[in-house]
Parts: sequence; C-alpha cells; structure tokens
Amino acid sequence: LEGVEEEGGDENGNDDGDGEAFSSASKWKILGVEGDGLLHYGELQQGMKTLRKTGQVSPRLWASQLLAQADTDRNGAVDADEFYRILRPEPDPEKLMGLAYLSGFDTWAELPRRLGVHMTQGNKILATDWVDNQYIYVLPMLESLLEAASRWRESLRREVLDPFEALCEGYRNGGGVGRTCTGSFADFDGVVEEDRQCDLAADGDVFGRIAHRDRCAKQRRLLLELYASAYVTELRTEQVLALYRAQAPGVDAEAKDGCLEQSRSVIRRAEKVVRFMETYVYRVPAARIASWRGAPDPTAYRFTYLWAVSSLYFWWRDQGRAEARSPQARRSPCYLNRMDPSELAIGLEAWIMEKFKGVLKGMPRVAGLELGDCLAPPKDGFTFPDDL
Repeated sequence: LEGVEEEGGDENGNDDGDGEAFSSASKWKILGVEGDGLLHYGELQQGMKTLRKTGQVSPRLWASQLLAQADTDRNGAVDADEFYRILRPEPDPEKLMGLAYLSGFDTWAELPRRLGVHMTQGNKILATDWVDNQYIYVLPMLESLLEAASRWRESLRREVLDPFEALCEGYRNGGGVGRTCTGSFADFDGVVEEDRQCDLAADGDVFGRIAHRDRCAKQRRLLLELYASAYVTELRTEQVLALYRAQAPGVDAEAKDGCLEQSRSVIRRAEKVVRFMETYVYRVPAARIASWRGAPDPTAYRFTYLWAVSSLYFWWRDQGRAEARSPQARRSPCYLNRMDPSELAIGLEAWIMEKFKGVLKGMPRVAGLELGDCLAPPKDGFTFPDDL
C-alpha cells in the first residue's frame, strides 16, 4: 500500500472516519508481488467492503494493523515471506490430534468421512489432503510426536526398567540366588532394531531368556508389556511420518521410494514386538483372541478383537494406500475392507453377501474399482504384504 489514500478519504472520495489510522498504512510496501511490486488499496477494496457489511472493524484500521503486525523485522517494508506468514491460519487442534494419526483408518472410518457423515473416530488430515489449510502443520506435528514417543520410551527404560534390573541383580547377589540364564531389556532392543523378518525360532530364544530369566520374571513380564507398548507406539509414529513424507507434494521418486521402504522396515520391526507380546505377554492363546475365523461367529465380525494387531492390518492398509499399486489402493474407500456391513447392520447371513459379491465380480468395473469389496471381505482374510 503506497500513496493511495490521504487522511481525508480514499481515491473515490469516501471517508470512513479513520483516515488518520489508514494514512499510517499508506507508507507500507509489500514486496515480491507481480506487477509494480506493490499491493494497492484497490486490490483489497472488495475484501474491505465485505468486512464493513459484516460489522467488523473499520477495514482501513484492520489493514493498517495487519501490515504493522506483518513487519516483524521492523524495516519499514513487508516482504513476501512476512506477508504470507501473517495470513497463515491458526493451528486447529481438532484436526491435529496426534492420536487420530496413529489410529487405524479402515473402510468404515473412511467411507463416512467421504460422505460427510459424523465420524466416531478422531478427525485428521490425510496424507493427500494438500489443499487443507492445516496441512502445513501436519509434518511438524508428526515430527514432534515421534520425538515425544522416543523420549517416553527412553525415559521408561532409564527410570523404570534399568533400576528394576539393578534391584533384581542385587537381590540375586545378596540372596545367593544364581542367575539361571542371561537376557535383558538391551537384548530386546537389539532383536527389534535389527531390520529383518521376525524369526521365532531365533528371536524366541532371546525373548524367552528375557521373559523367564529368574525369580523376577513375573514382574519383568509386566514391565515388558508396558515397554513393548511404548515401543510399538514409537514405531507406529515413525511409520506414519514416513508415509506422510512419501506422499508430500513435490517429493521426487527416489525420496518417495526411500520413505516407503523405511515404512516397510518399521513394520518388520513392529512385527517382532507383536510376536513377543503374543508369545510371552498375552494371558490366553493368541489364536483365541488374535485370529481370522472366516465366519461371523460368535460375533458379527469375522475376526477376533486383536486380529488387527496380530496382522498389523492398519499399518499395511496405510502402506498399500501410499504405494498405490492398484485402482482400489488409489481410490476405493473399500480397499481391504474387513467387515460385513449387512451382517453388522441388519444381520443378513454372510453367505448372502458373498454370493452377491460373486455376481458383482462378473460385472464391468466402475472406474476400475471392485464394488464387491464394499460388501464382504475375503472368506480367508488377508495375507500381507501379498494382498496390497
């Protein structure tokens, strides 16, 4: 804004009674704008009229205050960075809750979102929602979340687990109880951090020594449950961050592939934590509470309640979305659908929807999508990563 107004009124002869306030703004220049490098009053005129109609503060006073606040380095000019910074939206905590980004997102969370229906899950900005004005805050939020998750795990190790081991060591030495076998929390970290598929034949030996080490074993198993939970939370945060980076606007192919491979590496490490929990921490057989049954019996679901944990279903679904190997992975909200909506809603037998799904498979696809995916999951469940 430069020289468009004098104190008595604007270039159209209008006077809002605040000419003096606006006159202070007439000295401000906005650099980096196409044309003559200045943003004149005429370019803001329409917006100011809107402000006047809605009963907001005087548009001239508003403009002068806006520009005064924008000049953060107090050099008498507002450059492009300062101008865009002052117009950035305030962070919206409803869309930036860390828990929403770590939580699973399946067909019956994604479909209501697309239809504008109220969701029971926390709201979040998806990795491809680039036009959302809150998107600029997502990556910094996830980076902070990963730092916090890492600090929490390290503090749990430093302030609880290590003192516990020292106490057990003193108990063994003082009480004359010999160590029956070796193994520690450090061994647990070493197995998890090694980037390879989980091998229960090899890893189980280490995990077993940790879980059943001595007379402190019962207490250690409880602490390991807390530690494994903290560990898997950190890994999930690392995976989500890698997937958001892979799908960021303007990312080159090499960087995207690197982020996707990092995410797969995180899943391999998380699988070891899950297998440890199933083998040494669960208080009932994993097959009873973490399996795919193929039929909605005795509940309306085809899976037991920890199947998503055992299969790392939500991790793999997010991975498949990011890799986008098929039209379903790229566009369909019913991608890797694991539920029978008819069974859940009105109690139709599962075989009815499976028959109908078979009919739909013989029909032409719509935009390359399998509509039958929305009706029923595969009878035998999913095998990851093959089904991505």
